[in-house]
Amino acid sequence: MRNSKVCHVLLAVLCMMLLGSVPVKAALPSSILYIKDHLYYHLGDEMNVIDVNLEWPEQVDGSLVVALKQYLAQYVFGISNSNFDEVYQLFKKRFGTPVRGQLATLPDDQKYCYVDCRVKQMGHVSNRFISFSLDYNCQPAKLSSQPADTKHILITYDLVRQRVLTMDELLRLDRMQGPEFVNRYGLYFNSSVDTDYLNQLKSLKLNNACLVDNRLLLEMTLGTFNGENTDFEMYIGKDVERLLNKEMVKSLKQIEPATILESLQVPTELDGEPIYANVEKSPSFPGGIDSLRQFVLSNITYPVDQQLIHSSGQVKVSFVLDKKGQVRNVSVIGMLSPVLDREAVRVIKLMPNWVPGEINGVPVNTQMIIPVTFTSK
Repeated sequence: MRNSKVCHVLLAVLCMMLLGSVPVKAALPSSILYIKDHLYYHLGDEMNVIDVNLEWPEQVDGSLVVALKQYLAQYVFGISNSNFDEVYQLFKKRFGTPVRGQLATLPDDQKYCYVDCRVKQMGHVSNRFISFSLDYNCQPAKLSSQPADTKHILITYDLVRQRVLTMDELLRLDRMQGPEFVNRYGLYFNSSVDTDYLNQLKSLKLNNACLVDNRLLLEMTLGTFNGENTDFEMYIGKDVERLLNKEMVKSLKQIEPATILESLQVPTELDGEPIYANVEKSPSFPGGIDSLRQFVLSNITYPVDQQLIHSSGQVKVSFVLDKKGQVRNVSVIGMLSPVLDREAVRVIKLMPNWVPGEINGVPVNTQMIIPVTFTSK
């Protein structure tokens, strides 16, 4: 394996067993949907190129996190709606119709627009919080009708109080200014910034912040006396509660809250045809389970930036194996940590086509789960 740590991978390929050969209807306590699209849309004679890379929360610790999904949809797509499918369709419609097949002539370079949308999970502590990094970047050429826009933010979602916290709402900003802050947290500066640069430090500007496991992530801009500015990230793991607002501290310290389970509407169809949980002939990986195990072991990499936060445990990856044997609709239903979840999903998406499941000798869409267990040594 291509890493400095040992990663043990345990694979148990499961078809979710429900009530016979019926469409899937089970609710999941947590589900993060992973979507990556590279799209071409044309609006009249304009060409729009759209890249979408999302880690979208469908359900977190039994909650449908409606307020969180509405915030994500509004910030990234400009649409206030918690229903992702509706939001995504409306967003794409804004850029015209999808390009199908080869174009007869190439569009004018001045009528292109490039759009990049990203939602990235940064951290999660069960029943306490989940945090995300959000980005939207629209770069239109001179004759494009799309409005230019670039924005980025870190947010923390308080799962106890079910509310979104930006930097201003998360932090005690009065405790994060001046030499007192630099002196108190100088160790973290020294690990991120050259010491000579710190000696010339004139100003410190906080741009964004969110909680990441038991640490606080800060995005900052440092200014020096000679006029140089440097943007950098810094993780603080000492006296974090001192920097948080009182409500967030209460949420972190609260006795384990009673989770009210909310029903998640799990898709029962793919491309208009049922998804089955139990089939007469199970799907099979080319070469069998040993080949599947070898495929994962040869492709997976233990992330080097994991820093021993939840470094061991199991990631449960759910997906639909369509009737052609292709992996579709990938999500994580058993979260471990964002970087390990992300790595497990990456490898699952690399898998070649399977032999699909069958009912009455006919290939069908089948719901699958693969647990991937990471163990660092």
